Amino acid sequence: MVDLKKSYIDKAQTLFKLGKDDKARLLLDAASRIDTQKPVTFKSNPVRKDTYSYYVTDLVEAIWSGEKFPGGFGLTKDYSYVDYWTIRKRSVQLFKENPYARGMFRRLLRNEIHKGLNLEANSITELTGLTDEEAITWDETSELNWQMWGNNKQICDWKKLKNFGELQHDCRQTALLSGDCLVVSHIDQKTNLPSIELIDGSSVRNPIGKKPRKGNRILHGVELDKFDRQVAYWIYTKTETGFESKRIPTYGEKSKRKIAWLVYGTDKRLDEVRGEPLLALVLYMLKELDRYRDSEQRAAVLNSIIPLFIKKTELGPGSLPVGAGAIRRGTATTEDFDSSAKTYNISTMLPGTIPDELQKGEEPVSFNTQRPNAGFKSFEETIINTFAWCCEIPPEIARLLFQSNFSASRQANNEFNIYLSYIFWKFGNTFCQPIYEEFLTALILTDKIKTPNFLKAYFSNDWLTLGAWFNSEWTGISRPSVDLKKDMDAADKGLALCITTFDQQSRKTSGMSFRAVIKKRAREKQLLEKAGLTSSVDENNNGEPIENQIDSTKNDTEELKEKVEELES
Repeated sequence: MVDLKKSYIDKAQTLFKLGKDDKARLLLDAASRIDTQKPVTFKSNPVRKDTYSYYVTDLVEAIWSGEKFPGGFGLTKDYSYVDYWTIRKRSVQLFKENPYARGMFRRLLRNEIHKGLNLEANSITELTGLTDEEAITWDETSELNWQMWGNNKQICDWKKLKNFGELQHDCRQTALLSGDCLVVSHIDQKTNLPSIELIDGSSVRNPIGKKPRKGNRILHGVELDKFDRQVAYWIYTKTETGFESKRIPTYGEKSKRKIAWLVYGTDKRLDEVRGEPLLALVLYMLKELDRYRDSEQRAAVLNSIIPLFIKKTELGPGSLPVGAGAIRRGTATTEDFDSSAKTYNISTMLPGTIPDELQKGEEPVSFNTQRPNAGFKSFEETIINTFAWCCEIPPEIARLLFQSNFSASRQANNEFNIYLSYIFWKFGNTFCQPIYEEFLTALILTDKIKTPNFLKAYFSNDWLTLGAWFNSEWTGISRPSVDLKKDMDAADKGLALCITTFDQQSRKTSGMSFRAVIKKRAREKQLLEKAGLTSSVDENNNGEPIENQIDSTKNDTEELKEKVEELES
C-alpha cells in the first residue's frame, strides 16, 4: 500500500532540488487536493489504477511551455516589473540622435495629427428633443465655438503658447516618446472655459515621503483605489529648493468633473497602468543600425582620403613618387592623450596625379575600394521595413519611396488609411472628447448656448441624454488619392447605386463635411454672379449657364436649407 499524497510531496521535493520548480508546484497542488481523511492508495502501478494520478503524471512528464525541445525557447523573462525610467531616457536619446527614429515620428505625426483632429458634432435628435433643422444649427454652432476656442492660445493652452491643434501634436508626440502623457484640465477664471496643461509621462513618479489615501496604493506614480481604478497622479515639480511631489486627482471631489487623465501612445497589457514608448521594441535595433551607417560612412570617407599607397616587394631606397609630385609640402603635429606630440609629413597634390619613375620593387596599390558595403542598402531596408511593420505603416510610406504599380500603391494606401481611421477614433476619444465635453458643459452652464433639457440631465446625471448632446466624431487629414480620376469615377458609381453618401465622399476627398461644402459652394456662386462669371461646372455643353443659380432675393440661410433638403431628399 502506497500513500499517494506522500508520494507526490516526496517527488515534488526532489524536483525542487533539481530546479524544476514549475513541475514541483504542480505536484504540490495535486497533493493538496487529495482528501487526507480518505487517502488514495494503490497496490501497484498508480498510473494505471488511479485516474487522477494518471492525468497528473502525464502533465508533469509532458507539460507544455511553448518549447518543442528543452531550452529551445531560451530565457523566459518576467515583465511584471518594467524599468520605465531607462526605457524613456533611451527613447528620448534615439529621438534626439537617431535619424530613423526621428523620421518615423515625423511620418506618424504628419499623418495622424497633421493640423489637429476636426470636430464633427452629431447630436442625436431622438434623445435631445430637437428637430432635424434645429440639430443642424445647434451642431454648427457648437463646431464654430469649438473652433474659435481652439484657435485662441490665450484660452485653450494653460501656458498660453499653442493652439489646440499644436496641443494635440504635443500630446501625441509625448505619448509616443514617453509611453504616456498626463492631461490636466484647468478652468480659466476669466472665461470659465477649459484650459489644457500637458505633463510629460516621465514626470509622473512615486512620491518620496508621502503615503496614498487610506485603502489606496501607488504604482509607478498612479494612485489606485481598492478596485484598481485610477484616482490620482503624483508628479515631480520643480521648486526653489529642489523638487516636490504633487497630487493631482482624477475627478474633482465636489464638482465630480474630470480633471486629469493619462493618454497612452501604444497598446499595453490589461493590468499595466503606464505605457511604454513606441521605440521600446526597437531600441537596440535602431541603435545598431545607426552605428552601422556611421561606420560605413566613415570608411567611405577614409577610402577617399587615402587613394593609394606604394607597395615594396624588394629592399632598397624609395623613389617617393607621391611626395615628389606634390605642389605643397608641410608637416602636421598632433597631441596624444598623454600630451606627447607626434609629427606627420603631409603633401598637397593636384587631382589626377600619376606616380612615375618607380624604383624596382615598388608597386602602386589602391586602397580598399569595397566600402561602403554593397549589402548595406538591403540590410538597412530590411531593418526599416521591420520598424515600419511594427508601427503599422507600409514601408513605402515610411520611407517616402514609391516605386510600385498602381494596385500595390493603392493597397498600401488603403492599409494605412485603416490604421489612421483607428488612430483618429482612439486619440479623439481619449484626448479630444473629454475636453470637448468639458468645453460644451461650460458653454451651457454660462448660458452661451441654449439647450432645452441639458441642464436637467446634467444635474440628474442622466447619462443617456448627456451622451446624445455630447455625441460627436473626430476626423483627421484627408490623404490625397493615388489616382483621383479613378476614385471619382468609383464614387460616382457608388452614389448612383446608393451604397455611399455625399457626406462620406466629401470627407474622403476634401476632408470637409457635405454641409460645409454646400455652404461654401453657395457663397462662391454668389461671388461669381456679382462678377458676371459662371463656373464651368454650372454650364451646359454649349457653355450656357444652367438655370439653378441661387436666388439673390431670398435669404441666404433659407436658400441654403432648401438646397440641402433637396439634395438630401
